Amino acid sequence: MPASAVASTRGARCLSAAQVAHDARRFAEWSFHQAFIEDVDWSDIPERFMPWIQNIFAVDGQLPKMWKDQKYLLKQSVQFQKFMFNVCSKDPDLFAKEGTNMEDETTEKFHDNITTVINIWNRLHDLRKSGRHVTYSDYSGIFQQLCSVAIVQSDLRPNCMIALPAPIEPIPVTSSLSDSAKKLKCSASIFIPSKHIGELSSSAKSPYKQLNAHPSIMEKRSGIKPPFWLQVTPLWNPIPPSSFEFASCFMHGSRASQEEARRLTKMATTAALRQLRSLCISSPVYGLAWHETRVTADIAWCTDFSNKFPKIHSTSYKNAATKSWDISKQKDILRVFLILRNIDRWTVNQFHDEICRGVGTMRDRVMAGEEKITPWRVATGAVSSRKRACPSSDAEDDVEAADRPKRKRSAAFLLQSGRGRKRRAK
Repeated sequence: MPASAVASTRGARCLSAAQVAHDARRFAEWSFHQAFIEDVDWSDIPERFMPWIQNIFAVDGQLPKMWKDQKYLLKQSVQFQKFMFNVCSKDPDLFAKEGTNMEDETTEKFHDNITTVINIWNRLHDLRKSGRHVTYSDYSGIFQQLCSVAIVQSDLRPNCMIALPAPIEPIPVTSSLSDSAKKLKCSASIFIPSKHIGELSSSAKSPYKQLNAHPSIMEKRSGIKPPFWLQVTPLWNPIPPSSFEFASCFMHGSRASQEEARRLTKMATTAALRQLRSLCISSPVYGLAWHETRVTADIAWCTDFSNKFPKIHSTSYKNAATKSWDISKQKDILRVFLILRNIDRWTVNQFHDEICRGVGTMRDRVMAGEEKITPWRVATGAVSSRKRACPSSDAEDDVEAADRPKRKRSAAFLLQSGRGRKRRAK
């Protein structure tokens, strides 16, 4: 077979993350090669993680009880009054009970945040009532605004390019996934701020400096294994010299369906968990998916830490009444905001503690010769060298790519490139 034909065949097989998530069978194959098991039972969540996860979604009683008092509301804006009247009638559990001690929910800053959420809901309401077609970008903008209000302590990174993990199980050359799906652009990601984990990388005796200089790490630099500075971050193309970077939550939307958006967040959480596992960090990672105004949440975690390549489990949040939220409803946009706010707080507290504990443990084990860091991703350079053989791997990064129609080549273009003459000769 001619070399051009081989390149064409390989190029046809190369799929982006969006294209993998768009097809249920492709995603199932991808999950198999990543040892990813989705939609397990809620009871399968490790007992140690359960209090954290329950606190993330426990948003009942987080609004001050005075906000449903008529005398108080009469002193507020008309928009605030109408919004709270609706929430109180549809979801009274959001308000604190009598005798409950609130922390800072009565402060002016929290009131201002809720007012901003109300303004976001009003913009969404006006957008849907305007009569024009509401695009994917419109919904994405609304969700980004909601995230920016809720995420104040952590590092919110919009449109962040995440490196997907290398397969645990070898992918056959004949598979449609061969040489595909190396990165994913997330709509938004929540990272722990660098200032909170600076002690892990800055000093000469820090875990990063000691691990980076260890002989077991140095050996891999002469081979095809990715360098250490690529293994300590989920980012696709960080700027070296790097430092530790960790993500606690990924958010993604899809113009096609809710399930496609969920698959994309699952791919991102799998990458984060593989990175955490390689550094001996045990923690859940969250994924929020949205399609138009519907939002769902998934929780993923590693199991069987004694195994070199542990399985990754995932389950969706659902209780007796809630499987998803519709942010076109006042009560639901408040719940999503409060959940994001809880994830923000958890990231800089419990998640931070698990990172410091895990990285310290890994440093001690590596220095004692008891363990080696297992590479979880492919080297960025290795992918770049295959661009000609796999042209679609970088061209189709966006979530909209799966729905983008293919452009037809004009007859003039074909004649100019010589393809038209070849076809005529045949």
